[in-house]
Amino acid sequence: MSDVMHQASDADLHRYVDGESGHRERDAVRQWLAAHDEDAERVAAWRLQRQLLHARFDGVVRESLPAALSLRASSTTRFAISPQSPLTHPAAEPPLAVRCGSEQALGHSQVSAFVLGFCAALVLVCLLVFLHRG
Repeated sequence: MSDVMHQASDADLHRYVDGESGHRERDAVRQWLAAHDEDAERVAAWRLQRQLLHARFDGVVRESLPAALSLRASSTTRFAISPQSPLTHPAAEPPLAVRCGSEQALGHSQVSAFVLGFCAALVLVCLLVFLHRG
């Protein structure tokens, strides 16, 4: 953004609110906001929204992931369905690690587990979009 700002874009304003703008850009946005009350009100609302979101969810972000939700896979990982139990998972395995080079390559079952998870997530997103439109 130049010293003389012709118009502050939403991206400029969001960088300002998030503290990601440089010193010169920050000064230019301040000048813009001083002259444009409507944008100043939007920025104030965004700041409040940011503060409320941080107050509500910062604690959740710091929580560790429950063991039941961690992604675990290896070449021996299998999901089994039996009449006695709905869906069982073998004992905890080491986390799925994607390594490059000669260290370790992904096994066939790890790739399959990843693809299956990706497809399930994609189906869920499509379902949510379909329900939202309906």
